[in-house]
Amino acid sequence: MPNNNHLSPEDIDRFRRQAPRAGYWLGVLLTHPVIHDNQQHPQAQQNPPAPYHPQAQQNPPALYYPPAPPHMNPPPKFYPAQAQPLPAMPVFPQANPPVPYAPPPHTHVQPQYAPPVYQQHPPYYAQSRYYQTIANPANVTQYTVSVPLNTGTVGGIVRRTKLRLPTNLAFNDFFSRICARMDLDPVSACIGYKIVPGQRARDKPYQISNEGEYRAAVTNVVDRIDRARTREVFMEILNLDPPRRAVEARGMKRTNQVNDETLNTNLNFNKQLQELREHLQCQKHRGRHCYIDPITADHRELDIATQTRWAKLIVASVIPSNPKTDLLFKLAVKAAYRLASTELHFPSCPF
Repeated sequence: MPNNNHLSPEDIDRFRRQAPRAGYWLGVLLTHPVIHDNQQHPQAQQNPPAPYHPQAQQNPPALYYPPAPPHMNPPPKFYPAQAQPLPAMPVFPQANPPVPYAPPPHTHVQPQYAPPVYQQHPPYYAQSRYYQTIANPANVTQYTVSVPLNTGTVGGIVRRTKLRLPTNLAFNDFFSRICARMDLDPVSACIGYKIVPGQRARDKPYQISNEGEYRAAVTNVVDRIDRARTREVFMEILNLDPPRRAVEARGMKRTNQVNDETLNTNLNFNKQLQELREHLQCQKHRGRHCYIDPITADHRELDIATQTRWAKLIVASVIPSNPKTDLLFKLAVKAAYRLASTELHFPSCPF
């Protein structure tokens, strides 16, 4: 127990009034206001408190009617803020009744101190584009159908064409038109559709095989057209059957051709080579084959390679007496290297 002899009676009384719990734990006071009080009065903790009985609700406050100014109609009735009905959306000025403003607070208790409040104009709500579109739907009488072509051929190039069909077209007429454009048999054809834009490329198409599915497709397209803003909405037709026909081959040999002759790719020039060698046999140079220039009468010996080449050209309508000297005897030589200060000149070959 700490020694508190240095505290005056005024300090001990101040602890008892302002901090009785702290004074007990610091050793200033001898009793705790809660611990010792429960020990002295144990019956007070056993008796439970009396149950709470709420009072009956009072009648709602009477409506307040502010005094009307002279030469004016009385203002509408005011209701408490919690009793105001919320207007349903959308609300237009011509169809919205005047809603009274809530009175100032505490006016239902002291109405004589409330200033008069009058309705100036009904609240205005902005009109939504969505509600305008639904309120005035477009009168859709036709829709666009994208029909694929050449879908029954394996490896064929698929092209598309667009049709404008009425919304009240019968199912049989619609099915026959689509099959005629796609070159399909209406008895065994199986077609589906997608609505673009709206469905992704990986989404499975919907099948059209009876009147109910066709009407559901047309209704879906018309609904999308009603909600469209800028992009064109159309029905994309798809062929659900795999292609079965093969691509028609072009430019290939057929068995029923009239002139079915195999072309000979071997070039036979033995006869022309023999005649050329007899013509070029030189009388001056025995055992050689020379070409005599008709102008200078010079002899030029021709080797077997040149003779063979000349014989091949003879097959191509080149006669021995008039050879193509510019092409026949012009050997492939390297181009002359020209210097900046010196030019090299070679004598021209008659062949």
